[in-house]
Amino acid sequence: MAKNKQHLVRLNNMAKLPILGKGKYGIVYKIDDRICVKINKDPEINMKEVELYRIYRDCPLFPKYYGCGENYIVMELIKGESLKSYLDKGAILTRNILRQLVMMFEEGAKAGLNLNPNARHIILTSRKYARLVDIEDIIKFSSAKPFMLMNRLNKYAQKQAFLDYVNHNSKWLMAQWEVKI
Repeated sequence: MAKNKQHLVRLNNMAKLPILGKGKYGIVYKIDDRICVKINKDPEINMKEVELYRIYRDCPLFPKYYGCGENYIVMELIKGESLKSYLDKGAILTRNILRQLVMMFEEGAKAGLNLNPNARHIILTSRKYARLVDIEDIIKFSSAKPFMLMNRLNKYAQKQAFLDYVNHNSKWLMAQWEVKI
């Protein structure tokens, strides 16, 4: 059971909860419209993630951290659709989504991060920037250039549209990535 001033989560009946996602190390379950819980297979990885949530607690890109146990983390449920899912449907990057992605990289830079997110960990939201889930992978695969995102965008013939938008709207980001158009 995890406790804080506003949240009490029982972990004994997880099978009844909707699954939001499965990954290499864990499963994320929906508790309610605002809260989810990630159950990690490995307690060591769980504690690394908890530490990252504490370090980056002020970064608005990541879910809010509410509490943890040996093998779970209680956090904010980010509402939206993953960029991967969006692209898998054959959709193109709209001006709003391009703006969200650029703002995401700008927020990451403010937090001292070189983001290299996987498209499945980028959640398109109604906010001014996309949000990021799976904090450990995002930190672990940090890079001066977002090659994982670029590879995914290239697969869907969206890379050039993204780079053109960045080139016209965020010259410093293009310079940071050392990309030539």
